[in-house]
Amino acid sequence: HFVEPSDPGSLTLTYANPAADVVTGNSLSKFIGHRLDQWGLAMLANGRAAAIAASLNDGQSRVLDVVHYAADALVHGMPEAWFETRVFPVDSMIVGLMIENVTARFEAQRAATQLREALQISNNELQRFAYVASHDLQEPLRKIRSIGDRLRRHSRDALDAVASDYLHRMQAAADGMHGLIEDLLNLSRLSSERPQFQQVDLGALIDSSLLDLEARIEAT
Repeated sequence: HFVEPSDPGSLTLTYANPAADVVTGNSLSKFIGHRLDQWGLAMLANGRAAAIAASLNDGQSRVLDVVHYAADALVHGMPEAWFETRVFPVDSMIVGLMIENVTARFEAQRAATQLREALQISNNELQRFAYVASHDLQEPLRKIRSIGDRLRRHSRDALDAVASDYLHRMQAAADGMHGLIEDLLNLSRLSSERPQFQQVDLGALIDSSLLDLEARIEAT
C-alpha cells in the first residue's frame, strides 16, 4: 500500500503470504507495517522502485527481476533455483508482488542452449569430415577416370563391343561415385547454407539406380 504514490519508498507491506518466507528464506512478517525504504536498499535497487511506481501509474503488470539462488543460499535444502518477481497493481494505491519459481523454464532454456551448442559442434565436425573424405575419395576416382580415358584413346580400335561396354560401365560407375561424394559434401553444408532446389529427371535417376544394381539384378 502506497502512503504517497509519488514516492516508491513509501510502499508499506500490509500482508505477506507464508509461502513467501519459504521462497525468500526470510520472515517477511517482520516487515509488515514498514515502508519499503526501511527494508533495506536491495528492494529499491536496480530500478525495482521505478517499475513498481510505473505499474501503479499505468495499471500494467511487469517483471521486476529474475534472481538465481545457489543451493546453499536457499532454505530447507532446496536445490539451485530461479525466482521471478512480478508486480501487479490492485488499485490506485495498492500493488501486489508475486514471487514465482521459474526454475523449470530456465533449466529448459539451458538444456536447449546446450543442445544447440552440441548440434553446432556436430555439424562442424560433419562438415570437416565430409570435406576431407570427399578430397581423399576423389583422388582414386580421378585416376580411374583418367586411365579409362587413356585406355579408350589408346585401344579404341582394338576393343571389341563387349570390352568397350565394360569400359563404359567402369567410367559410368566412377562418374556415379563422383556424384555421390559431391552429394555427401553438399548434404553436410545444408545446416549452414540455404538449400537450392531444382527439378529432377526421375527417369535418369531410375536409370542410374538400375545401373548401380545391375550385378544384383543379373544374379537374382
